[in-house]
Amino acid sequence: MRMRPCAALAIATSLAIGCAAAEPKRASAPHADGSKKDAPYELADDRDLEMLRDRHDALPHDHDERQAHRAELADEYERRIHAAFDQRNRDGAYEAFTSLLSLWDPRELRGEDALAMLSAHREGVRRVRSVFARAGADRQAATALFVLAEIDPKRRAEHRAELDELFAFADELAAAEYGDGAERARPIEILEHTVEVFPTAQVLSRLVELYIERQEALGSQFRRRGTELRLIRAHGEGALAATRSLVRAHAHAFRLQDAHTAARQITGFGDDADLRATLERAVAGDGGSKPWLEIAAMLADGDGGSDDPVAARRVCEQGLAALGESAKLHACVAENAIESDAIALAIRHHEQALAIDPTRRESADRLAALYEHRVGRLAFDRRPGAAAEVLAKLADLDGWVREHWPSEPLDTTIADGRAAMGRGLVSIGALDEGREYLRRAMADGPHLRALEHLGIVELKAGRPQRGLEYFERGIAASPMSPFDRFDQNRMRRLASTAAEDAGQSELAERHARQALEAWASFQRDVGPLRAAYQGEMLVDLGKLRWRLGERDEALDTFARAVDADGDQATTPARVLSFLIIRDEPTAALDIYHRAVGSREIADDFKVYMSLWVAIDARLRGHPVDPVAAKFLDDRSGPLWHDDLARLASDRVDSGSIADNADTRGRRAELLYYRAMLEAMPADPDTARELLRRVLASDMVLYFEYDMARHWLEHGFELGD
Repeated sequence: MRMRPCAALAIATSLAIGCAAAEPKRASAPHADGSKKDAPYELADDRDLEMLRDRHDALPHDHDERQAHRAELADEYERRIHAAFDQRNRDGAYEAFTSLLSLWDPRELRGEDALAMLSAHREGVRRVRSVFARAGADRQAATALFVLAEIDPKRRAEHRAELDELFAFADELAAAEYGDGAERARPIEILEHTVEVFPTAQVLSRLVELYIERQEALGSQFRRRGTELRLIRAHGEGALAATRSLVRAHAHAFRLQDAHTAARQITGFGDDADLRATLERAVAGDGGSKPWLEIAAMLADGDGGSDDPVAARRVCEQGLAALGESAKLHACVAENAIESDAIALAIRHHEQALAIDPTRRESADRLAALYEHRVGRLAFDRRPGAAAEVLAKLADLDGWVREHWPSEPLDTTIADGRAAMGRGLVSIGALDEGREYLRRAMADGPHLRALEHLGIVELKAGRPQRGLEYFERGIAASPMSPFDRFDQNRMRRLASTAAEDAGQSELAERHARQALEAWASFQRDVGPLRAAYQGEMLVDLGKLRWRLGERDEALDTFARAVDADGDQATTPARVLSFLIIRDEPTAALDIYHRAVGSREIADDFKVYMSLWVAIDARLRGHPVDPVAAKFLDDRSGPLWHDDLARLASDRVDSGSIADNADTRGRRAELLYYRAMLEAMPADPDTARELLRRVLASDMVLYFEYDMARHWLEHGFELGD
């Protein structure tokens, strides 16, 4: 039976993308507060902005809703440009600037409407140009100047003259460093960046002109003098692969139909005759999707770190525009979208690939994994209703694959989706609903993530023996992959904690030592891990060392965990929270300072970590760390964590921000920080009552929940 196009595979977002309307509405999972209303999106929140941007990028470039969504995003990016500059964060400002520019598809930039809309953000662009020009940052300043030349026509000649001066100075510097023949190297490098974020005809034509001039000049010089390494160093690998560089630039600008004409002017040094021939076949329509796919593969798999999944994706998008529907080209777009974290776009194109060719099992498997990812993300972000809609898509896909490939189930099944949904619901305090999804995930057998979170709920709720039973069931299951072994090793450590809490000390030590052995075996068998996994493993090992009384080894392991994954918030936050509870203020402050100084960690995590450090100091009767105090004092934004920062720095009281505590999680946090910032140390009885209400919130995965339990069980006394 042929699958109904789009029925089972519609993208699950609040926007009407593609053929999503073909799927009937599914019942929503209950929200953590008992309603079916999902949390609203707040553009000032990094995660919400990321999700809304992902949805915008998934809309076809000519979709009716694209402009309205873009206007809201553009306003937020300009706000972030100014906010970052005000905080002397030039990198953050430039990131917001390039995010603003990339809201427009290259095809949209050819129209007056796009430039008119971008001109509304002229002040932000001017500030980028001014700050980076003063700093001598030629790449950033040049990009802003190219934008100004388009949106500020009255001063276009002035902006272009400044660009000429900038490029002339860049040539002088290159010649001073590398000698004659180094001209054009830095201008080309600048333009290659600009064409990625603002691929207009002016940028592209100037870059192509320099490519051709450079190859002619280098070819002539090398014929006279032989190859000179100083010039290879000056111009980089791009000079050795000039045709590839030229094709890449045209791909970014969505103008591959012009690339083959320009490529003919590169002969001899830097030429790639095979790529030129492939490009000409693609443009001529010879060979169907094959030449487009070959060009995309070449751009996606560059040597020496020169891979460019965005350019590769645009090659396949141009192939679709030229040829019409093609499952292979849709899959090509999807796979390269995944590489650049455009998840909604990847979903849309894998859906279309599978609708065209229902035999594409690889697209089915990819879709299932993407759906599971989206379920977990939405549920964790307090949007269980939207998560339930995506889960329904995964259920349909899983059932369809079981019908057509009964002996080859999906790599990511409906059980994985239910486990992701259950974990997300647990994270927002919907314990009954979360446990139901986790139990349903085990309908066809043990599911490690489901068992782990069922055990965690029991352990946090003060039922360690029941938690231990779940963990031991997970440990006893037969692992199917390295990921399963990773999960099982983590459950061994949790089993040790549960056994200790249940009064079974010998069993706790046995599980801890078995966990250490299992991690050692895992590292031997699997080898180096990605940073996030390496960080998580080392945090687990540090906790095991601590449980076994090996304090110094534990602290060293925690430090290595942050070394491995210090620019992602989860690892330093887990280490910091552990050390604070274990009365290690010096080590905790070291971790905190590293985290708060990271440009990669989002501000909400930094606020919470600053709160923990501030409360720890107050309980000790010490001055609050000046870095934490200043960070909290400086927060003035509109988000919930900004309210908590104001509370901690005595600019507001808890009553004045109570109305903003509009979710179960926020109410639990407010109770905790009322207890620790307002009630303590003067009124410990009130503090204990507030902490008991934190435990009643069921927010078992929150740091504040763990700390509330700790203070209630051990009292508020801390050592020096």
